[in-house]
Amino acid sequence: MRSSLPPALIALSLLSGCATTPTASEPRISLMRPSECLSACPQLPTPTDADELAVTLWTLDLIDAAAECRRMHETCRTSKD
Repeated sequence: MRSSLPPALIALSLLSGCATTPTASEPRISLMRPSECLSACPQLPTPTDADELAVTLWTLDLIDAAAECRRMHETCRTSKD
């Protein structure tokens, strides 16, 4: 006959292990976004012409739009802290 002692010891050790673990603290989840995070980045400009001057101006406008978007994201990131 097989002894039922080893399965009972295994079950007892598993159950007692759960009883001694500390309880987890309440997770702090904020679903509300700060107002700084609600505004969208500016639309990227579209090239107007294929000549060199238009492409250069478009590139500068694109850099300005990317910098503005980066500033907005940084403001959003710092407002969450």
